[in-house]
Parts: sequence; C-alpha cells; structure tokens
Amino acid sequence: MATKKKTAPKKRTQKKPAVKAKVARRLPPPPPPVPQDQASFEKAKVALAAGALGEATYWAERSMHLNPRRTDVLAFLTGCWIQRGDQARALDYARQATELEPANPVWWGRLGLAHLQLRQFPEAKTAYLRAIAADPDFAEACYG
Repeated sequence: MATKKKTAPKKRTQKKPAVKAKVARRLPPPPPPVPQDQASFEKAKVALAAGALGEATYWAERSMHLNPRRTDVLAFLTGCWIQRGDQARALDYARQATELEPANPVWWGRLGLAHLQLRQFPEAKTAYLRAIAADPDFAEACYG
C-alpha cells in the first residue's frame, strides 16, 4: 500500500488593503441660525394653516415683540385679529404697518378692511384710495 504523504494545508494569506492617504472631507458650512422672530413667525403661519387661530396669534405677537419693525408680522396680526373679531386691535396693527411702510398697498388694504369692519366708512375709503394710488391693480382695494 502506498502511503500518502500528509501535507500541511496551505495557509491562506489575506491581502492587506493598501493604506490610503486620509482625504479631508470638506463639509458645507452649517446654515446660519434662524432668528427667533422668524422662527416664531413660521410657527404662527403653520398654526394658522392648521386652523389654530389663537396659537397663530400667540406666535405672531411673540415674533412682533422680538422684532417690532416687521411689517409682514403686523399685517399677519391684523388679519388674525379681524378673524377673531377684535377689529380695534386689528386697526392698531394695521396703522403700525402703514407707518413703517407707507408705500405698500397691502398694508393700506388691511387698514381699510379694519376700518370697514369697525363701520368707519370715511377712514376705510381713504385707506383703500391710498392702496389704489400705490397699486392701481390691487384687487382687494378696488373691491373694498
């Protein structure tokens, strides 16, 4: 009988991966932080879209207190208070918006609407005429 020679099993050698040079990844810079007044205003818009008028008013007023020169927030608050039935408060916010940006027809239209809701017809007419003078194609003022 022939004897077979036992051979040692072959060792498998794993190839070591080549060492790659570390490449520094350049990440984009982080976005700038959102100002608190803008974050509050965004929450107000989301709340209004969800139908939560009280919450929308809360967040918009918070935004206005953080930055009282934001006319878009003032106009938003005008609309909120008109919907809530407090036309006197709406009128105050609309006046503030027109004082800050007298050339904006939207703010004059909101002021006209607030006067109209309070049945102050001569003041409403004056506000709507100012809105039309600023933008003759502004439909809200034309219908008001």
